[in-house]
Amino acid sequence: MRKRANYISFVQIQRMLGTENMDNKIWTVSLEKWMNAYFFIKELSSKKLKKRRNINKLSELCVVHNKSWWVKELMKYDSSITEKEAMKIINVFTFDGNSKDLIDNPLIAFKDQLVLVPSITFQLLPEIALVSMFTHKGAQVNFKGYEFEKRLKKKLQEVGICAEQIASHPKNKTNKSNRESDLIFILNRTLFIVECKSIVPPYTIKDHAKTNSKIINEIEKFKVNADYFSENKDLVLKKLNKKKDIEIKEVVKIFVTSSTLGVAGLFNDIYVIDEAALNAFISRNPPVVRDTDMNIYFRQENWAFEGKITAAKFKEFLRNPPSLKAMEDMLVREWKTVGNLHILRYSKNMPSKFLNVSVDDIDKDEQQYWQSILE
Repeated sequence: MRKRANYISFVQIQRMLGTENMDNKIWTVSLEKWMNAYFFIKELSSKKLKKRRNINKLSELCVVHNKSWWVKELMKYDSSITEKEAMKIINVFTFDGNSKDLIDNPLIAFKDQLVLVPSITFQLLPEIALVSMFTHKGAQVNFKGYEFEKRLKKKLQEVGICAEQIASHPKNKTNKSNRESDLIFILNRTLFIVECKSIVPPYTIKDHAKTNSKIINEIEKFKVNADYFSENKDLVLKKLNKKKDIEIKEVVKIFVTSSTLGVAGLFNDIYVIDEAALNAFISRNPPVVRDTDMNIYFRQENWAFEGKITAAKFKEFLRNPPSLKAMEDMLVREWKTVGNLHILRYSKNMPSKFLNVSVDDIDKDEQQYWQSILE
């Protein structure tokens, strides 16, 4: 079970950071070792909770040891971690003024000891804690990885769409520029140009603002490349090994993020969508109503999700992604006045709906009711 849980966490961190190379380093320590350090904290917390007896003693409630002990125990847990790396990890894990919480930075300095509160950290998710800690500690997480592109390319291949990465190096009077697109494919004489961008998931309002700013900047960069390939269709056809006489009637530019977006749509002539929503479309999985046993009772009727993928269906989906529309419907917009300040707040309204009856027991009126939940 432990190995499976660890494997899932490693897959998740690769998705979040957009790299399959766990040897990439942050602050001289590899991503794999950072992850193992969080697993060490999690397992130590679980063991402590099982062993504690007297809740009136700090040493029984918490794991309390000097820094040297923590360094040695971490090196025992992962023998590939050097003493210098272990010291770096323990120092970073120690809570300070730039820390967000005791999950990202689980160790509390108390006199000459470091204290771990296991009741807080025994269920931590290493991948979430690591990304959050990097974000709040100002780490430069900017790995050049192709994991995202490979995942999407494979998805498209499964439904018969051949997409390729294309690069060009045009020269002008003064210098040579680099133009590249993560994925390009042709569907029903429509040219699709796709940019895959791994975005570290935001966790606070400030993070969301920074993420939105980053997405806008990246879209502007993508637009330059996309416009170049739109204007040089013969080059694209050659790179895709297509006949030159194929008539391209339309160009669709798509910016895909790894992080889930609360909104989507057309921005500066570019469709913005997240990976989860796009995967649902490619896999032909529209929103559904399930019972408490996760059996599907109703599937939303959506023309874009029916039958074989076409360019028209692709564009219809991009214009109105149903999963994001459902997410938007859950948000409640509310203005609040505090003194002379007018504050706009969004809260999430998620009513619980349970259906656990036989399909034969549902009459037409009930079927229409449950179908309306999806609309």
